[in-house]
Amino acid sequence: MRHALSIVSLALLFASASARADDTAYTIKIQRPLKAAQKFTLSATNTLRSAERVELPNGDSNRTALFRRVIIEADVTIDKVDDAGMESSASIVVRKLTLQSSENAPNGTSTPKSVLEPGSQLTVLFQPNGQPVFTPKQPGDLSDEATVALQQGFKRMTITDAVYGTTDKKKLNDSWPMNTQAMGGDKTNPQYVDPSKITGSVKLSGVRPLAGIPCIQLDGTMTTKDFQVQGVAAKDATMTTLFSATLPTDADKPILAWSVRSTTHFVTEDKPLGQGTLRRTVDTEVQHEATRTLK
Repeated sequence: MRHALSIVSLALLFASASARADDTAYTIKIQRPLKAAQKFTLSATNTLRSAERVELPNGDSNRTALFRRVIIEADVTIDKVDDAGMESSASIVVRKLTLQSSENAPNGTSTPKSVLEPGSQLTVLFQPNGQPVFTPKQPGDLSDEATVALQQGFKRMTITDAVYGTTDKKKLNDSWPMNTQAMGGDKTNPQYVDPSKITGSVKLSGVRPLAGIPCIQLDGTMTTKDFQVQGVAAKDATMTTLFSATLPTDADKPILAWSVRSTTHFVTEDKPLGQGTLRRTVDTEVQHEATRTLK
């Protein structure tokens, strides 16, 4: 009888401890400042899939497809940061940089090829618009393929506190709406999207360690509808973005992992010379995944 009571007591204690753990409120801070001399290993994959179909007025149709994947592994040392704590320059030692690309062929038809010698050392400078510019430390120029691969592999994280964050502390499974009004944008730009056409939410979906560091997991979804394509109103236009971020519970530590996956579908119709209908359908998927291992 005492043994049974002991088991029940332990179960109650465990349940109570779990409830307390689940009741923890966490600070939501997505944009974490980096520090000069900070070191980490970056592992990133950037994948693009695109398919286009053009239906001509005479009934014929043309199809094109593009696939591109970049994989990078590199040791990174932060040299300088800007006032916001974002990296403005860094030194890189590339462990691996591969590019896989094919047109009008199934995924995997082409073989990934190395576009930069392992051990290559570079400096990267980030422009005000976030675009990275790479300079080899060894004599010689980067090939066009290496430059494209580096630019895709070193994309800055675009998940911001203003849009995706909240000033309130949140508990496990709490969710909150995105602040799409904070997205701004240039209204004179043909690609401008009215924030009222954008909806989304974020959820604190998990609490787990990564590389031994206690972390929270954020997941979000954003949907955009009825936007213009190259300045032309689309007959049908939808973009869905899924993102996740793994953030140390210690808000002074940098983000450890993030993933952004955007899928776009749009259809445009035109009547060239005022006769017949030219219909264009485009489906695109872009995914970027990155992990930092702190040193």
